[in-house]
Amino acid sequence: MIGAGSTGAEVGTKKDRDFADHMTTASNLATTNGHASPNAAVPQVPAPLGNSGRAFVKSVLSGDGVVLRGRPVNGPPAEKLLSFANVVAPRMGTVSDPSKEELGAFESREFLRKLLIGKEVSFKVEYTTTTNSRDFGSLMLPPPGVDGETNVTRLLVKSGWVKVKSTEGKRTLSDEQTALMELEAAAQAGGLGLWSPKLVPRTISYSIADARAFFETHKGKPLTALVDQVRDANTIRIAVVFPESLHQYININLTGIKAPVYRSNVPNVEDLIEPYSQEAKYFVESRLLQREVTAYLEGVNSNGVFVASLVHKVGGSIAEALVAEGYASVVSWQTSLLTNGVDKLKAAELKAKEKKLRVWKNFVEKANPNAANKATSLVDYEAIVTRIMSTDSIMVVPVGKPSSQERRVFFSSLRAPPKSKEGETAESGLSHEAREFLRQKLIGKTVRVVVDYVKPKENNYDERCCASVTLNDTNIAETLISRGYATALRHRKDDDDRASNYDALLLAEDNALKALKGLHSGKDFPALKIVDASESAAKAKSFLSGLQRNKTVGGVVEFASSGSRFKIWIPSQNIKITLVLGGVRTPKAARQNASGGKDAEKGEPFGQEALDLANRRSLQRDVEISVESIDKAGGFIGTLFVPSLQKSGGSAISTVPGLSGKNSSTALDNFAVLLLENGFATVHDFSASQSPYGAQFHAAEKRAQEARLGVWSLRDPEEEARAKAAASSSVNGSEDFAETTSEVYVSEIGDGGVIHIQTVGSGEVFSFLSRLSVTFATELSRLEKVMSDFAIYYKNHQLPLAQGPKVNDYVAAKFSADDQWYRARVREYNAASKTYLVTFIDYGNSESLPISRLRALAPEFSATVLPPQSKEARLAFLTVPAISEEGGEAAYERLKDETEGRKLVARILGRPTGASPVHVLLSASSSGVINDNLNLSLVADGLAYLDRSVTRLYDEAVKTGSSAKSLKQGVLASLVAAQESARKGRQGLWRYGDFRNDE
Repeated sequence: MIGAGSTGAEVGTKKDRDFADHMTTASNLATTNGHASPNAAVPQVPAPLGNSGRAFVKSVLSGDGVVLRGRPVNGPPAEKLLSFANVVAPRMGTVSDPSKEELGAFESREFLRKLLIGKEVSFKVEYTTTTNSRDFGSLMLPPPGVDGETNVTRLLVKSGWVKVKSTEGKRTLSDEQTALMELEAAAQAGGLGLWSPKLVPRTISYSIADARAFFETHKGKPLTALVDQVRDANTIRIAVVFPESLHQYININLTGIKAPVYRSNVPNVEDLIEPYSQEAKYFVESRLLQREVTAYLEGVNSNGVFVASLVHKVGGSIAEALVAEGYASVVSWQTSLLTNGVDKLKAAELKAKEKKLRVWKNFVEKANPNAANKATSLVDYEAIVTRIMSTDSIMVVPVGKPSSQERRVFFSSLRAPPKSKEGETAESGLSHEAREFLRQKLIGKTVRVVVDYVKPKENNYDERCCASVTLNDTNIAETLISRGYATALRHRKDDDDRASNYDALLLAEDNALKALKGLHSGKDFPALKIVDASESAAKAKSFLSGLQRNKTVGGVVEFASSGSRFKIWIPSQNIKITLVLGGVRTPKAARQNASGGKDAEKGEPFGQEALDLANRRSLQRDVEISVESIDKAGGFIGTLFVPSLQKSGGSAISTVPGLSGKNSSTALDNFAVLLLENGFATVHDFSASQSPYGAQFHAAEKRAQEARLGVWSLRDPEEEARAKAAASSSVNGSEDFAETTSEVYVSEIGDGGVIHIQTVGSGEVFSFLSRLSVTFATELSRLEKVMSDFAIYYKNHQLPLAQGPKVNDYVAAKFSADDQWYRARVREYNAASKTYLVTFIDYGNSESLPISRLRALAPEFSATVLPPQSKEARLAFLTVPAISEEGGEAAYERLKDETEGRKLVARILGRPTGASPVHVLLSASSSGVINDNLNLSLVADGLAYLDRSVTRLYDEAVKTGSSAKSLKQGVLASLVAAQESARKGRQGLWRYGDFRNDE
């Protein structure tokens, strides 16, 4: 390629030397006193050309007119339009009316173009018309000219390409006119030029009916063309020359580069003249205007403008020349289209940047954002795909860090398919198909993630990490685009934040467009409509028999709200169901506010762990389900089978939806058993007894108890068993009320309806007190004596604990309010704060204390010497909201008002055992325990409610006719009736309807 400063010594023919000389002259743009000034100031307005002198031929308008230009000095040179005196050439056609072209007009212009374009000539203006100020004159070639003739007008006449103007006797012929007429006569006699019988009109087309078809026909093929017009350095009109005198005019943009825009005097369009645009335009004009070039069509846009490379046989690629001189920058996303590769183009840009030429005058190397963070963040790593968020993003966890937080990764330079026309929240069929493709291809697999760029937070968009994701060397974004599931993002031309394989993405989109795939098919993709079978109990019932008919049904877990509650899509029936695991109960996970900030509802211990296991093993996996029944809210109760953790190439194997467990090639695990084995769930005795897997559930729970896993690290399995027996006793009515009634005081009101009570007088209250045969008065007297001795003892014995106490251990604890020592029992250890939650066993209140405020409990003050004077109790059958929950504060205040400092009558449902809480009915008098108790009052006012398990058991009792066997069933019937009345009356918790639907 010949660029600035090249000489003609490398070129062979005279014609080539003329072009090389012109290139050298043109390269002197922005040169002062012989010193190159590539970053010169704004171009100066050039001095106009005079009526005679030397100039270069910029372009040939027709056989009798040219545009001359002077030498460049600190900017593009002055220009002059000159028509030849005494002769006239046929008129050329125009863009608006090609039919006006006269026979021989193009050939006449071509003769003159080949003779003059780019050459330096002498000119002389002989006269200027008064009507339109048009200059007429003559041009002289440097000696020796052509066959000794230097007068261009004579050469034209001699060759027959112009006609001599007739004076028609208006004036006497000059010697020059006489000579021209003699030359014309000789040309006419010889059948030259315009008088040739072989002359035929050319076919001209300035438009193309189907630009894409034209492109496909000629893509990548070398086309001979003439540069007809240069709008700016990047936008050019060429005439493609085909056989049979067919000339097709097309507009092109140079492939792979961006040059400054020059737009001036365009009707109804604002002028835009960017820095260096005039110089860049001149740079192209001086090298290519009206030259023959080889054009390679490499793309076409929707407006019919082609993307092409132009190569001159001497000057080489004009795009490379522009980039090398700092007149243009490389557009990376187009470089994959280049016929002859991108290496030379990028090398030229790199040198221009280093020299800070022209558009790179103020160039500063951008810091690599990944380099600065490389030590603290991953930019190239392997990860397991855990979730498909959308067509353009996934969630991953780095390999080797399974407990680390999930990362959301967006595919670089990829645009997801548009939303359904039916609404912004609706998913189109194509989007669903694309997500399914990603799910089946990626979920649970190991991929490589290479971060390309990070989009900072902007408006409502959070910071986004954009990366190239590959699976076994297959680029996922490229695969999506090639299938028509997405398109390549069109970045701003000055935006370098894009995929490392952006060119390949564009090529994939082009192939998908040609194949009419997906988005490019022209088809409508309506919103995906999947029936929600759990919308109501009635709808669920209509699907129940169909789901029960098969032993197992294939599905995909779309969402897990807890460790035992799932949203599952069943493709074979095109329905979604809510599946509730039968036979188990999992702790509740914390629920966040809509803003994602502070928890709206506190979670229970190991509730989040249960949910995490559900997400890790089942979310977006192909699973099998078996359905046993439905609940009142429309949920399906059943069993979930998830793929076993088998490894294949480091990735989990997925099953195929619709295959039953016995036919599946992948082993399946009962997820409820997994929860129980890890201690993240407990067996729900009643529903487990209805499940065919009940024996497995109890066996799994026993294994977790023996290993003290999960919830069993906080609970005593033996006490839990006794508590279950007590609960069963209270629900089933094995005890009668008459034998377990006594007067009590409520010594402490805890959260969620938990209370502590102490007995009054000699009335027999609890089996544990009756067995000791002591009264409250006696115990109180003993308590005062023991506490006096206790205070003296611990005042003198301050030895700290050698190691932290275990849950359920008895200790001496120093109460913060008065700095006195009291007996307490450890309920929980918080590793984060290194504190122990203790309950003061003689008073019922609790506090979190560091180990420094705990001491070992001396044997003489143990619970066997003096039993705890406060007994934990719960209001029988009720679920009372926690203070932090809606309605919790009102319930707490009611309990406080009704119990604080009052002597109450308590009836105990069931015989308490060990440390398990007793279930009580509280009333102001013994006559109102059944029909006028605090439990009934709270339910009637909507401050507490009956759990569904309670109402379910009551319904079962009614069906079996056992309701009349126990007085307890009568109390329960009153509570059920009161709750139904509160629900219908929208009292308290029920004011927005049945809030239990999301349980």
